[in-house]
Formats: sequence, structure tokens, C-alpha cells
Amino acid sequence: MSKSVNKDFEGTPQLKESMVFSRTASGRCVLAVAIGAVTLALAGCPSQQVQTLADLAIVELPEEPEVQLPTLDVSSLQDSYQTALANTTDPAARRLINLRLADLEAERLEQLQADNPGQIVKFDSAIEKYRAVLGETAQAGGSESDLAYLNYQLAKAYAMQGDQERSLDALGQVQQVEKASPFFVETLFRRAEADFNAKNYRAAAQGYWSVLSQGNSVFRTNAEYMFAWSQFKSQNYRPAAQGFVRLLDYLAEGGSFEELESGKQRLVDDSLRVLAMSLNYLGGWEQLEGIAKNGSQRKFHSLLYKTLGDWYLEKERYEDSANTYLAYVNHYPVSEAAPGLHLAAIEVYRRGNFPSKLIPAKKTYVENYGIHSPYWAAATADARSGLQATLHAFLQELAKFEHARAQSLSGAGGKRQGADARIKAGARTAYLAAAGYYEQFAETFPADTLTPEMVFLSAEALQQAGDHGRAYKAYDRVAYEFGKQGAEQRAAEAGYAAILAADRMAASDAAAQASLWQDIKTEASLKFADTFPEDARALAVLIGAADNLFRKNAYEPALQAAGKALDWQPAPRAGQKETLYLIVGHSHFELQSFAEAEAAYSNVLALPNLKATKRADIVERLQVAIYQQAQELLAAGNKQESIAELLRVRQAGNSPTASAAQYDAINLLLELEDWGRVIAEVADFRMRYPKHKLVATLMPKMILAHEGSGDWVAAAGELVRYADSDVDEETRRGARLVAAEHLEKAGEIKRAIALYRDYSHAYPQPMDQQLEVQFKLVNLYEAEGDVYKRNFWLKKLGANKGEGDRAQYLKAYALSDLAAQSYEKFRAIKLTLPLQKSLKDKKRAMEVAVADNRKVMDSGIQAFATRANFEIAEIYQQLSRDLLDSERPGNLSDLELEQYEILLEEQAYPFEESAIELHQVNALRTAEGVYDEWVKRSLASLRELLPVRYNKQEKALEWSDEVY
Repeated sequence: MSKSVNKDFEGTPQLKESMVFSRTASGRCVLAVAIGAVTLALAGCPSQQVQTLADLAIVELPEEPEVQLPTLDVSSLQDSYQTALANTTDPAARRLINLRLADLEAERLEQLQADNPGQIVKFDSAIEKYRAVLGETAQAGGSESDLAYLNYQLAKAYAMQGDQERSLDALGQVQQVEKASPFFVETLFRRAEADFNAKNYRAAAQGYWSVLSQGNSVFRTNAEYMFAWSQFKSQNYRPAAQGFVRLLDYLAEGGSFEELESGKQRLVDDSLRVLAMSLNYLGGWEQLEGIAKNGSQRKFHSLLYKTLGDWYLEKERYEDSANTYLAYVNHYPVSEAAPGLHLAAIEVYRRGNFPSKLIPAKKTYVENYGIHSPYWAAATADARSGLQATLHAFLQELAKFEHARAQSLSGAGGKRQGADARIKAGARTAYLAAAGYYEQFAETFPADTLTPEMVFLSAEALQQAGDHGRAYKAYDRVAYEFGKQGAEQRAAEAGYAAILAADRMAASDAAAQASLWQDIKTEASLKFADTFPEDARALAVLIGAADNLFRKNAYEPALQAAGKALDWQPAPRAGQKETLYLIVGHSHFELQSFAEAEAAYSNVLALPNLKATKRADIVERLQVAIYQQAQELLAAGNKQESIAELLRVRQAGNSPTASAAQYDAINLLLELEDWGRVIAEVADFRMRYPKHKLVATLMPKMILAHEGSGDWVAAAGELVRYADSDVDEETRRGARLVAAEHLEKAGEIKRAIALYRDYSHAYPQPMDQQLEVQFKLVNLYEAEGDVYKRNFWLKKLGANKGEGDRAQYLKAYALSDLAAQSYEKFRAIKLTLPLQKSLKDKKRAMEVAVADNRKVMDSGIQAFATRANFEIAEIYQQLSRDLLDSERPGNLSDLELEQYEILLEEQAYPFEESAIELHQVNALRTAEGVYDEWVKRSLASLRELLPVRYNKQEKALEWSDEVY
């Protein structure tokens, strides 16, 4: 091709290599010439007579093993065809040979030009031959196909000559000859190229579009490319961009651009470059989606954004470049190309010195492609591996940035009085962000040597942010999960920090969660002590865990932890021992291991410098432990051993527990009737606890003990004290009464009488008891021989108003006794002279005695009524007898004496009759079933008074044993 042709196509290097004019293959004995599908036999092959090029049929050769033939150069072929021409007279065959000679000439010249790039090669000889064949064919009436081919080859020769005008004229002849010709599309293409070279870009664009309108052809790629270029040159940037996109679509159909041959790869690169310029003129990346998107992403979609971004970067338009890269990222965040373009944007910010945008872009990168992103979830292992290097760097950088920012804000807030809440909130947000990046690093790179440190720093940040729950988990991981994976220096520190974090959670969280965090703190403390026993804080942590376990009622684990702490080396200090012994003691106590609890409390009391206030409490606990051991023995039926334990309680000192234990011991001694020990322990209790509320309740126990031991006087004294001290009136009344009874039983009659007498005066009610006391006094005064005082109480007893049987009985008893005394007084009066005077006294006494007995009879108590009835009868009989037996005056004559006696008999007789009547009343009681002593005595008196009637002798009848 001439230099002029090269010049016309400047700026489109791909076109030079893709311009294809059909060439004829050479170098074989049988040559297939692609001119309307013609086969020509040469070099000894028989010739065929044909009328036109189109009349020659295709000859199919049989399949034979390939034979390596000698290669003939063009000159040799030309010589062969010249020989054939000389030997051929047939016009049609000669035209074919001339055509072949023209083709060989054109091929020779092309080869010459190719071999000598710097040399100008003239194609006149080939042009002359084609024109001659064209004239002969036209004159012979050749077909349109033959003419089209000849004009096409002629146009090619003119083009190679550099004569574009004649080349176009020849192509015009092809276009006019036959639209269906295989050269028609190329003709359209060559004319469009001519317009483009002439800078008639709009016409060129129409021409290229005409080529594209014909469908697929060998010119499609170049037509698409040149159409887009023509639109670009015409400043129609949107159609230009769309054209380049269509070209790229076509080129991408066979696979990725990297798989294309080098020429097409350069075509892709140039298309992308011009597309970027077109988009820039249209407004940049914001126009890209409207032009490039076709329902979904194209294979090369990301390449469009990258090319535009790269173009901006070349022009140092940094923000436009970064925005273009990020636009793709925003549109297609899960695309495989997104991470690369995001990184490209970050690099642009770095090169352009945009620090304010660099950190946010890196944060977005981590959000978009980090381990928690949808991209990561859907990515392949290879894709993830490709991200890791960047994430490794970015996560560290972002974590340190946020941590430093948080510390700066915290420092600023701390310098201000009443730091601004917004500053504090900002610092907390930054700490949480830093923690998030540290955590994400650890999750993304679990086996990395930096991971333990990252987790520790995340815990520190969370702690500063007040998120103690998450901080605990992070500290715990550093302390126990990583082991020797780079965490040795941090392990103990993290383990202790985990305990503090759990403690803060327990102090600040809701009630239910607080309990849970207390448990977590305890578990962390135990683990710390086991894992880091050499740490100076381990013992204190273990003691704290034991205390927490005890407070949570986990007594067995608390004992284990406390026991381990007590065995710690170096040994716990006195204050620590005090705490541990108390945990042991209290835990054993709650587990009802009271002997072990006592031992632990004893250990506490043995510690030096124990505060008095604490000592009192511990003594109390120790005494309770002993007390409970006594209760266990009692439950097992070992009363004596239980008493011994109860009394051992007081050895630790006087206390409420000691008093309760001694009181229980007294009760058990009462049950065992160990009266002497009861008396001794009650006395001891009174001495130890004179103001104790139970002292009053000991009096009945003491009374019972004295009674049990037979010391009725002491029992009575206790009862009197009891009566004097008790607030209950009824209790005092009963105590006094029982005290009097005890004194009576002990033979202390005077003291008993005094108590009975006081009782009778003090407690008129209840009447039944009052009457019994009066009855007691009657009997006691009788025993004392004090008739006067006895009668005093008899009269009270006889005057009672009680309605019950016992009251009536005692009333009758008293009246009967008083009546008996009246009867005895009556009997004691003798009838002496002067009779009138003594008889008067006698009758007065009789009246009193009869009246007293009448009262007895009125009582209705039969046991006493028969006696009263008898005594009245005896009074009358006695008076009658006394009258008859009375002293006679000594100065009476016999007659006077006789008359005097008759007079006495007359006076005595009525009294005797009255006596008989009264005795008969008693005697009649037998019919009622009454036959007591007084009825018997009345019958005896009647036998004396009425012997005929009442002194009959009984006769025993003998019955025959014979049976009639």
C-alpha cells in the first residue's frame, strides 16, 4: 500500500490490518481460484471449454493422502500460464488464463511491496491486465458476477496504487452490477472509508451504517468501529458511545478480551479509550449506565467504568476518576470487579492527596467486602483470598485510626469541666468502631499472629466504650482461647480484665442479667486462679469467687474454692483467712454440717486482732452450730448427749442462743425427771439472765422439779413467787391455791391456812373454788383445834349462795356441823333448881338447836337431812328425859312431890311424842330406799320409845325340803 493510503487512515491502525482483498492461493498443481467458484487445470491438466466464468463448475477432488508438493514461486506460475496461453485458442479459456495472469501479477506486486516497505511499487501492469480482461469479458457478454469480480480486483489494484478516485469508480461499477454480489458489502465499506478519509464524517457514518444494515459480514467489526469513530468525529458523542459499546459486545461474544488476537485486543483498547472520551463529553460516569446498561451487566461492564476512571486519572481529574470507580461499586457492589475498582478509587485519593476521603473510602471497602458483607458470603475461596491482603492492612489501619480518635476525644472531654455530652458520645462511638475493626480482623484472620493483640485491643476499646459485656468476651478469648499463640504477655492481664468487666456488668445491668453476670464473674475468677496461679492477684480473685459462690447459695463449690484458697502458697493473710473461714463455716452451716461449721468458726475466733463486733457475731454463729448439733442428737433419740451439747453452748459466752440452748436443756431434763439438775440449771439460768423474758416461764418448771423431788415447801415458795410476778390474774390465783395445797401437804398448816385465808379474801370467784378453800380452812382449823375460827369459816360456808350440787352439799355440811354444835350445847345444859330458870335456858338452847337442824333439813341434802331429823327428835327426847330426871326440890311433901312429878311428866310427854313422830319420819325413809346411819339410829330410838311396835323378835321359819 502506498504512503498516501497510509496517510488517509491515520488514527485507525486496526483498519490497515483488517482491510482484506480476496487473494488466490498458489503453489499447488491444481489451483482453486475463487472467482465465482471456478477451477482451472494447469501444468498438464486437460483444459475445459467454458463460455463464462460462471459456467465453470466446482471440481471436488477425491480424498487422498496429503502429498508434499514442490512450492512454485509466482514467476514460475506466470511462466506456466504464459505457456498455456500460447497453446490455447479458445477465447473463454484464454480469458480465464489472462485473468489468472492478472491475479498473479497483482500478487507479485503485493509481495514486492510487503518485502520492500520503503519502496514505492507501481501496480500499472496489474491494472492493465485487469482492464484488458474486463474489456474482453464485457465484449463477450460475461455475467454480472464475472464483471463484478473484475471491477473489484481492478478497484483493489487502483487502491494499492494509491489512486483512490479510480478505485472508488471501480467499486461503484461493482455496486451497480449486482447487489447480491459478495463484493457489494465491501463496496459499501470502501466508499464509507473514502468518505471518512475525506473527513466527510456524517456521510462516512451513514456509509458504515449501511454496511452494518446488511447483517453479519467480514466488515462488521471495522464497520462498527468506523461508524463509532465517524460519530465521534461528528461530535455525536452518544451514538459514538453506543457504537463502541456494540462493537465491544460483538468482540466479547467469543470470550474474554484477553483471549482475542492482538489486533482485536488493540481494537478493544482503542474503542474503550474513545468511548471514555465520548462519555466525558456527555457528562461523565453519570451517563454511562444509560448508554451501557442493557437489562443487566455486560461482560465488560466494569471495564467501561475503569477505562473512564483511568482516563480521568491521566488528566489528573482525581475526584472524577474516584467517583467513576465508586459509581460502579455503588451500582454493582457484589460484582467481581467491584473490589478492584474500589481499591482504584482509594489509590486515586492517595495520589490526589485527599486524606478526608481516604479513610471513609477504606471504611466502605471493609463494609462492602469484609467478612460480614454479602459480597464475602457469596464469594469463592479464590475471591476471598484476593481480598485478604487488603483487608489485613485496612482493618488494622481503621482500627488504629478510630482508637486514636476515641482517645483524643476522651482527652478533650476530660480537660473540660463537665465535659460536653456530645464529645463523650463521639468518643464512645469511636471506641465501638475501633472495637468492631479489631474484632473483624480477628474473625477474618483467626490464625494470624496479630489476632490475639487485635482481640485484646478490641476488649480495651469496648471497655472504654462502656460495653462491658462484649469486652468480657474479648478479654476471655485473649486469656484462654489463644494460649501461646502470641498472647502470653496479655493473657493474665486479659483474664483479670475479664473479671472486672463481668463485675461492671453485674453492677449495672437489669436484675435478672445481674445475677447471670455474677455467675460469669465467678466462673472467670475460678478460671483465672487455675490458669494463672503465679499471678499476685490470683488469691484475691479466688477468695472473691468463693464469696460469690456462697452468696449464690452454691455452698459445695464455695467450700471447694475456699478450701483451695486456704491451702494457697504463700498462705493467705489474717484478713483473708477470716473471710475464708467464714465462707467455710457459713457454707457448712447451710449444708447442715454443723460440726464442720463449728470448727470453722472456732478458727475465726482464734485469729489475732479480730474486731469485737465481728467476734460477737461469730460467737453467735458458733453457738448456733453447737445448738444444731444438739438438735440432731435429739432427733436421733440421744437426749442425754443432746443435753450435754445444749449446755456446751454457754461455754462460748452468754447470748440469745446460749439462753435458748440452756432453756431447751432444762425442758429435756424435765422430760427425764432429773429434778436436781433441773433445779440447778434453772438457778443458773436465773443468775445468767435475770431479765430474760423466759425467766417467768421457768417458775412452773422449777415448781414441777420441786414437786418431783418431794420438796413441797420449796415448790410452794416458787408458786408464791410465781403468783407475785405473773401478770395474769387467773395464773396468780391458781398459783396461790396450789402453793397452799403444797404447804398443807408438807405439814406447814399455819402457812397453808394463811394462804387459804388470803385466797378466800382475795378471790370470791369462782365460787366453787372459794367454797372448797373455805372447806379447807374449816378442816385445817379443826386440825389446829381452833373452834372459833373453824366456826367462822363454817358459817361462811353455810351461808353460801351457790346453786351447784357441791355448793349445796358444802352448805348442808356446814349447817349440819353448826347444828351438831348447837345440839351439843343443848345437851350440856342440866336442869337444876330452880328448875324454872334452868329449864328456860334449856328451852332456849333447844330452840337454837332445832332451828339449826331445820336449816339443814331445808337444804334438801338427804345425807344431812336424816341426821338433822334424828337430832331434832333426840333434842325433844332429851328434853323429855331431862325433865323427868331433873332435880326435885327437897322441901316438898310426898304429895307435893307426887304432884310435882306428875307435872314434870305432863311437860315431858309432848316432847317425847314429838320425838317419836320425828323418828318415825326417818323410819319411813326406808320405804324410799334410804337406810343410812341416822335412819338406823332413829329406828333404835323407836325401839326404846315404842318397844311393842318396834322391838319385836324375828322368828325363822323352817321350810321342808320335801316335795309335796
